[in-house]
Amino acid sequence: MADVKLNVDAWEKMAAAIADAANPREVGALKVRIVKQLGAVYLARAKSLTPVGARGTVTMKNGRKIKIKTEHMRRAWDAGDVARGRLSTSVRISNSASYASFVNDGHRQRPGQFVPILGKRLVANFVEGLHIAEAAQAEVEAKAKGIAERESGRWARGLKNGGN
Repeated sequence: MADVKLNVDAWEKMAAAIADAANPREVGALKVRIVKQLGAVYLARAKSLTPVGARGTVTMKNGRKIKIKTEHMRRAWDAGDVARGRLSTSVRISNSASYASFVNDGHRQRPGQFVPILGKRLVANFVEGLHIAEAAQAEVEAKAKGIAERESGRWARGLKNGGN
């Protein structure tokens, strides 16, 4: 008979890693990584769709100069901390610019009203919104499966390698 020796150290390491993987902390850490990546996708899309104002100053009729701040709304996007609940893991994305909802959803205005900073009269009764939040959400929904599969695959490969 042949003398056969099997080294099962790698299998024992993998079995120990799988036992540790049943630990809710490991699964929770995986969820947090996935949610952070989804939040980053949302932020990137929202920032890319956010309009940027013109640079420079505007001189009013009375001679007063107003400096136009650019990229304020784009810089106002922010992701909060990851919130872990019993049944869900989430991250809150917000825009702190006071006019962000008007740019996103649209707004009414008075036709014929003169706006000094624009140097012209308003024409339309309603300005359609850009729907930035909805487009960013659609992007996240489109990429969610791929991100979850990629992170789960990394986690599983870590189990295969004994948790390393």
